[in-house]
Amino acid sequence: MLKIVDYLDLVIPHLSLRLVSPESPVKMRSVASQFPAALTRCFGFECHLNSQAAETDFLFSITRPERDVFFKGGQQRAFDSSLLIHPLWKRISDFYQVWADPNSVLHSNVLQTSLEFDLERSGDALSRPGFFFGSKKIPPARPNLFHNFDWLYKTALPLLAGARLPRAVEDTLRRCIARLPAGSYMYAIGAFYAREIPHLRVCIGGLDPARITLYLEEIGCPADLNELRHAIAELAPLAQIHLTMDIGEGVGPKIGFECRQDSSTYIGLQARESAFLEYLQRIGCCSAEEKYALLRFPGFMDSRAAGQDWYDRSQGDGGEPHPGLVSTVRRDLSHIKVVIQPGKPVSAKAYLQVVHDWFPPSAVLRYALIYQAREKETAHYLKNQPSGEAAATDGERIA
Repeated sequence: MLKIVDYLDLVIPHLSLRLVSPESPVKMRSVASQFPAALTRCFGFECHLNSQAAETDFLFSITRPERDVFFKGGQQRAFDSSLLIHPLWKRISDFYQVWADPNSVLHSNVLQTSLEFDLERSGDALSRPGFFFGSKKIPPARPNLFHNFDWLYKTALPLLAGARLPRAVEDTLRRCIARLPAGSYMYAIGAFYAREIPHLRVCIGGLDPARITLYLEEIGCPADLNELRHAIAELAPLAQIHLTMDIGEGVGPKIGFECRQDSSTYIGLQARESAFLEYLQRIGCCSAEEKYALLRFPGFMDSRAAGQDWYDRSQGDGGEPHPGLVSTVRRDLSHIKVVIQPGKPVSAKAYLQVVHDWFPPSAVLRYALIYQAREKETAHYLKNQPSGEAAATDGERIA
């Protein structure tokens, strides 16, 4: 059976030492070797930008199709028994077991989950992962807010915390949902086991940038709203903004803006990414070398062109699990999170995404042409940078 590390090894040569430390690939491989490749079709890396230490997190998502393969029938086949000796992994395993039960309230309400491994700060990264679950879009609660989203308060969060959340934490979360403006939604909730519990991270989309600070004021966020208004005014013309914040007994002052480019069309995508990274460079959140490394990361590979078998031979009868389709790997810059915290300089993290997919030959050709065009646009951009500046990072990828 292939492991996630088998796909990770295809990507590591495309990572720059400007984004990850020399030790990071070893730690990533240690984590990725513990899980079956078929458990996820999407994994990636969180890279702290303009940081003295190239801190990196490794993460991967599990969606409903993978859930139905690995957690169905009252048993799970995804996690090794050596992991389940940790009480936190027992909670995570229990969450998946309930999610896989067709009679559970989680079965239809949760769309996907993500596991995040802090490679640099938590010692044994495997023992204390961060865990996110993504739902159907959680809209503003109806007036009788204490009787909405019972699946969230009575099942999902108690499974992760090991008990029902303290009333103060639950009330804060309820208030944040109830005050969501029309058209906005909470799409992910996370618990970081390597950090203090109860401590939740929530992600909100669909917010009109002009409404973000008003929303934060209404829910009692103690952040510097004037600083946030200034940041939003500069970010909004450059990217789509999603809001992240921490929730405990109140709303924390640390605010994150997940900044994404519209990927519904590849036309102009490289130019939009370049403009955003140039902005981060101007405000001191990203070095020139990191900017070039991020622009070089996107790419496309298919198993036919590489002459390799990128599929899990444990599927089916041991042959190719998707006859007529070609196994592919896409690399992209998913988004940049800009973090604003009182008393600290503005910082940024880059999220690199790797997707393994199966496509018919016609779609493979289309993607190959798209990524070739992107690489040409990047090469043209780099050629027009200050003499020798971009070329200096060419040899800094991991061997």
